Amino acid sequence: MNNNWDMRRKVQQLGSSTKAVSLPSEWTREHGIEKGDILRGQKDEHSGSLLLLPADHTDHDVVTVVDADTITADMLEYIVIANYTLGRQTIRITASEALPSAFASSIVDLEQQLMGLGIVEQSPTQLEIRCSVAPDDFELIPLLERLWRTEALIRENAIASVLSPDSDTNVLTGNYKRQADKLFYLFLRLLFITYRNPRLNSSMGLKTGFPLIGYRSVAQDLVLMTDCAVRINEFAIDHERIDDTMIDTIQEAAVALDEAIGDAQAVVTDPCIESSKTAHQSLTVATDTLDAAQAHLETERPEPLLKLQQLLSTFREIAVYASDTIEVGTNLAARGVSRIKTES
Repeated sequence: MNNNWDMRRKVQQLGSSTKAVSLPSEWTREHGIEKGDILRGQKDEHSGSLLLLPADHTDHDVVTVVDADTITADMLEYIVIANYTLGRQTIRITASEALPSAFASSIVDLEQQLMGLGIVEQSPTQLEIRCSVAPDDFELIPLLERLWRTEALIRENAIASVLSPDSDTNVLTGNYKRQADKLFYLFLRLLFITYRNPRLNSSMGLKTGFPLIGYRSVAQDLVLMTDCAVRINEFAIDHERIDDTMIDTIQEAAVALDEAIGDAQAVVTDPCIESSKTAHQSLTVATDTLDAAQAHLETERPEPLLKLQQLLSTFREIAVYASDTIEVGTNLAARGVSRIKTES
């Protein structure tokens, strides 16, 4: 099918009030659309664009077949994760001879990383795995909120470990990070499924599928923030107690950053202009606090100076991701209140 269509359709008058346009023959053949079939129409609430799809649209179970003779166990991991996030139901790994034991071990590890994934059939030369997660088992926004809570736990535990090296909170970080990755992969899977099948918008808690790209960006920023939190935790493990004045400075910066991240979440989950203003103000406070912490570091030069500089740089990196999230939420809020009109 030609994906580079550049077409025009003339609007026809059918009766006194009904207008119609013809459908491309290639598209109707691909979807098996016949005379009398029902189409669903979805309107972009912002631009007015209209999306058409068959009313009984369903995703067929596309089986991904992987030739184990041409890959390694490490490559298999990436292939399975990619197909999982693309919404594939079944992945079949085949080999001309006996599958190496490392392949089965990789799949067992992936069962812990990818929600709903499991081996359903196994033989000496073949492994078949399926994902049992149904698209309507979750909604995207609550799933994002779970990812936010997990990121917050990692960050809070990491900062607590920095401020009090004697605490045992850092032992939990690895578990929380694995949970964050699992939620992220599941979110990507549901997002791609919904993008391909807008009929699922309602069950995913969406009016339309148009915010999906923004949600993808937010989820990616959250995962990057968890990576930053893990680095903060590594700092806590590697170093003993730091200077008391620097502890106060770090704590103040952490509180301001946490406020900005919380307000960033609010503007995405419930986008409105007021929440956008609040989030931008909180981000400004966090940035100013980080600037003050940097000035303190340069003036007092406490030890370990280089590591403390890396710690503040990680805080700034988190602030950048929070800023990106706020911009997504601001754009979502603007979609709902825009009164801008253009004239030709």
